[in-house]
Amino acid sequence: MKPVIIKSYLLSQFSEIVHGISTKIGSVNDFNFNLGNFSNQQNDIKEKNRKIFFDALNIDLKRVVYQQQVHSNKFTLVNEPKLEKENDALITTQKNLFLVVTIADCIPILFYDRTNQIIGVVHAGWRGTYSKILLSTIEFAITEMKLSINDTFFYFGPSICSNCFEVDEDVAQLFDSKFVKKKEKKFTVDLPQVNLNYLMKLGFNPSNVHISRLCTFECSSLLHSYRRDKENSGRMIGVIGIR
Repeated sequence: MKPVIIKSYLLSQFSEIVHGISTKIGSVNDFNFNLGNFSNQQNDIKEKNRKIFFDALNIDLKRVVYQQQVHSNKFTLVNEPKLEKENDALITTQKNLFLVVTIADCIPILFYDRTNQIIGVVHAGWRGTYSKILLSTIEFAITEMKLSINDTFFYFGPSICSNCFEVDEDVAQLFDSKFVKKKEKKFTVDLPQVNLNYLMKLGFNPSNVHISRLCTFECSSLLHSYRRDKENSGRMIGVIGIR
């Protein structure tokens, strides 16, 4: 079985860009194609799954950069394959280096500056969104790497949708009220729109941002969700690289 891989229509227009997000389809076992480094499953099975996924995209496993995501605002400029510990965003200008973000409800953000040949991945859950991981990463890229506001394209991959992301008041009050709705005894927060707003404040055009409508929580047959499945949840991964 070939893995089902989700791609962005924005990033797909660039022939030099390799990207994709895994799903639960394509497994070599009964755990629904788990690819996460730090999820609850045998390493040999996860390694087999990752090889299947990367082979489908013609990516060399030895050219991949992983990160141990910790819901922080820490980002790293990388130049070689490695595991970046305690980190939530990766940036590079190196060709044939493939950056990975792990997914199980938080927003996986992939971006590409076609003018300056800069790529990056960002892991933005509610903690990362509140601490402005995307904003910090992009501000660094603009200041230190001359990232182009007009020629950078973003893909917000599948994540938990605003209707399903229910939180208590203590979390809801961390965000601007225009992104929060009352839902019975809980609140919901639209995290993709919070992050889009960060980009718009920097001058990015919303037409350069593709926000997936797939909800990890709702799409139980296609996507992993930690909030839905708890310790039984696997992990998907998103990847981007420049040939």
